[in-house]
Amino acid sequence: MSKLESLQLNPEEKTNVIYKAEVLALVLGIRSLLPETGIDISSEIVAYTDNEAALSALISRKTNSIIVRASVNLLDEWELATGATVWYERVASTANPADAPSRGELADLDVSCRIPLSGDHVLKLLSAGLMSP
Repeated sequence: MSKLESLQLNPEEKTNVIYKAEVLALVLGIRSLLPETGIDISSEIVAYTDNEAALSALISRKTNSIIVRASVNLLDEWELATGATVWYERVASTANPADAPSRGELADLDVSCRIPLSGDHVLKLLSAGLMSP
């Protein structure tokens, strides 16, 4: 993550930017890899994170961060549109398949699981999430 992207993700300039990135990555992964049209209303999905603060925000839907709030709003919209049930769980970093790609190590990541994103794309999505109730 570049310094500019970090500042965009962390406008409050707090030190806990990692949890914001974790929530955003989980939300973008779900919305990108599980399109609304491909999910059955009875689908049950387990989403993992290796960050306790991210897990807490995802479960409680409570946060002081505008970025995390926008991300959670996007996830709420997806859940309502699909009717799917999402369970959030913690995974150890050593067992997290997203850990290496988050560090830029993509050799073992299947091409179909790669989500090409630009900063502009992420900001547009977050803006949409901020406009949600």
